[in-house]
Amino acid sequence: MRKALILLVAALLLSVGAQIAAADTISVLVTGTISSPSVAPEDPNFQAAQPGDPWALALTYNQGDYTGTGPFTFTAASVSFSLDSNTMNFTAPTDTMTMSNPGPDGAGTTFFQVCITGDCANTGYLNLYFSGNVLNPDDTAGLSALTADNSASPSPFELLYNFPTTGDQTDLQGSIASISAFVLPPVNGNPVPEPASFWLLAGGLGLAALVETRRRARSQS
Repeated sequence: MRKALILLVAALLLSVGAQIAAADTISVLVTGTISSPSVAPEDPNFQAAQPGDPWALALTYNQGDYTGTGPFTFTAASVSFSLDSNTMNFTAPTDTMTMSNPGPDGAGTTFFQVCITGDCANTGYLNLYFSGNVLNPDDTAGLSALTADNSASPSPFELLYNFPTTGDQTDLQGSIASISAFVLPPVNGNPVPEPASFWLLAGGLGLAALVETRRRARSQS
């Protein structure tokens, strides 16, 4: 599972790098595990999903690309969700993305939602429930300090989408293990990942991969 999570996060980091725009860009990386996968027979993405599988999500947007004072609605943003080597991509404003503080569970909670094609009720949604507060989507320190809202119902993470021609739906529920936010500002028009936390994250992934490789080598000797 550790190797799978490393691969998921590494893939999302590459995706983040490819989406950097001219303005300062914020990337929010969230990871967790699946606890209850219910997958529609015609779902092309997640037939292999099992309890305990790691998932990863990257939310990317330029500073200030939102409206409102809470809930905040993103005017331009992208979300990449990965599970079992498969990825689903969402883009605002086509897919409505909002961040609310407080969230549905009241004071001290933050809620992020993607309404797929802008229609949560009929098409589907992706929900993330956090404990903690953020001033606004540009508050990277507040975002990084968030933790899972384990009292959220049905779970801190849920991705649900419908297949209207059959009436089937995929409903993935799970935990949130970590969240980190960082700024990727451009230098002379060329985006350079900063602050150091981005490099620490990438380095930590490399170290984790090395540890896993050595552990397997020892177990086979």
